[in-house]
Amino acid sequence: MSLHEHAPHPHLKHRAEQGPATIASGQAGKSAAARFNTRAAVLVTRVVATMYCAYAFYGLPAALHNGPAGFVQWASSQFIQLVLLPIILVGSAVLAEASDRMAKRQFDDVEALLHGQSEQAAHLAAQDDKILALEGAQATALDRLDTRTEGGLAEVLAAVSALSAKLDAKDVAP
Repeated sequence: MSLHEHAPHPHLKHRAEQGPATIASGQAGKSAAARFNTRAAVLVTRVVATMYCAYAFYGLPAALHNGPAGFVQWASSQFIQLVLLPIILVGSAVLAEASDRMAKRQFDDVEALLHGQSEQAAHLAAQDDKILALEGAQATALDRLDTRTEGGLAEVLAAVSALSAKLDAKDVAP
């Protein structure tokens, strides 16, 4: 018997089966149209959120507009939308990727901590078993030292008394 009975949290099994959160795991149970829209948005974001797309948006309008007036008009009206948007998307994609890596690392760290906690609980249970065994041995030893216990110190005292009586009888008998 152990002093502590380890009971794992019921969520651990469920979480272990599901793993870390991903875009795909967030789509479970959604309609086919919703899953398609999510995939399309991710695909467009991954294609548009590149520096190549930013360079193309920057060079294309400049090539289409001749002269300084066209460039000024393009810079003031479309530069922000066509050039900075893909750059912002690149930054967003990079930050999201870093966030995903950090979340995965944190998930793995928590898994390791939970495993360590489980190991500690098992170790404590083993210690409890040893303590209870030592407690039982101590009780047995103390019981044997009790003069009122049959088979313990009472028998030793009786044997010493009998031996002492024999010795006293020899000393008196000559």
